[in-house]
Amino acid sequence: MTAADLRARIATLERESRRAFDEAQREADALFAQYQLSQLIASGGSPAELGTAVLVELTRLAGATEGALWLGVPDGPELRLIAASRPITIPTRQADLVTGRAWCAEQAHCTGVVLSDEPPVMLLAVWSTPDAPLDEDGLRIAQLARHELAVAFQGARLREALDRERSELSEIVEGATDLIIQVDADL
Repeated sequence: MTAADLRARIATLERESRRAFDEAQREADALFAQYQLSQLIASGGSPAELGTAVLVELTRLAGATEGALWLGVPDGPELRLIAASRPITIPTRQADLVTGRAWCAEQAHCTGVVLSDEPPVMLLAVWSTPDAPLDEDGLRIAQLARHELAVAFQGARLREALDRERSELSEIVEGATDLIIQVDADL
């Protein structure tokens, strides 16, 4: 083996080593991103608070410059904007997923990602720059977390409804001028 052959072989091995390292780094980044997303989901909060935290993470994962997140209403196809980082005017309502995706397609450098097409329906819009495309691995992670996101938003809605009912009940009890007696099933 000549010195030139040896140098070529070393260069090939270095390229393969770099490629393997880069692949391992991408996988480690994906695992960390999934962990970060699971922590956000577990943190609770209102749908708006959860939406803002999730949007920040999904925008970062996708390598996007800006993002917006719409969440479906409980009884119907309409979506409402729950979080946005884009400074331009974004519609606060979309009639349905098809309309939302069509709106995004009309925007420059916007990609619409359906995170859930089952209740609660979710649509993510992310914007890239012309010289920096979106990170496909980051978008893949968002797609993989779609079930967990749906469960988290459903839980946030239930917590919000429970808090609202608790508050209403407290107001009734505190404002009552009559005696209130609570009994169990056995009286």
